[in-house]
Amino acid sequence: MRAGDLRHQISFEQASEWRDATGQQIQYWGTVLKTWAAIWPLRGKEYLAAKQLQSTVTHKIRVRYQKTIGTNLIHYSHQLGNVASGGWWADNLLTSVTANGMLAPDGNVVADGLVGTAANADHRLNTPIISGIAQSDKVALTVFGEIGNKNWVKLRLAFYDIGDVYLNDVVDYYFDISTGTIGSPIEGGNATIHSYMIEEAANGFYRIGIIASNANVNTAKVGAVFYSAHADNDTDFPGDTTTVNTWFWGADLAKQEYFGYHIPTSGAIAPNEINLNPRHRIKFGTRYFSINSILNPDRRNIMLDMMCTEEV
Repeated sequence: MRAGDLRHQISFEQASEWRDATGQQIQYWGTVLKTWAAIWPLRGKEYLAAKQLQSTVTHKIRVRYQKTIGTNLIHYSHQLGNVASGGWWADNLLTSVTANGMLAPDGNVVADGLVGTAANADHRLNTPIISGIAQSDKVALTVFGEIGNKNWVKLRLAFYDIGDVYLNDVVDYYFDISTGTIGSPIEGGNATIHSYMIEEAANGFYRIGIIASNANVNTAKVGAVFYSAHADNDTDFPGDTTTVNTWFWGADLAKQEYFGYHIPTSGAIAPNEINLNPRHRIKFGTRYFSINSILNPDRRNIMLDMMCTEEV
């Protein structure tokens, strides 16, 4: 097989089973891997042989055999600023947190609320400065957000050198989590936004995210910031020290070029080994395929063949 045969970019997705306020089960799909594949509609003898095993098989999809490690670099993904994080999160002294006060996408009352002080300023939560990236590495930041008394959220990625010196390279993106729409992207210095996401999750939350990189040769670290925002391109407002401005849950920060599956953490970074199996589904453009069976990998070429059914 030629390397050029793997010319279709596909995504493998995995489902989470969450519950809403009534206990109704909700299925939420997230990307676990993007890779290159060969895709063939089944015809002739191969089609007839496949139909004997599974009557609905329509395609064969081939990828390189691999185990992918996704790592969430945020230590407390479900405790955004609350006391359970032991001070790992930081704020700008103009913010407090209402812990475990809202039904999160997973059906538990564990979402944390950002509460602004009376100062007419920005109100935010910051991760520490996190090492492990380099020049031009793509970094994906995501979080689940729900409105409090503010409809807008801003996500920021700021880049630093090995000595924790801020490089003046930063990206911001605004999201309206009342309507599921995007606002303004802002790029500063050598930093570039590659992609964004906003998609409806469960229990009134949206999952929002940005992917960015920094061309500065001194790039060695990154920090993430989550803001409540008054409007698009406007984070300054007075709070009242009591009312939740924005609810947050499930933050992820990973060195990867796609928005991955949410990886919960509690006290340390969390790697997640992905073993492809029929519980995953395949996305190719706007088309989806369910996996009926996975054939043994060809150990000479390290390839994996999957017999699939296109969903309609």
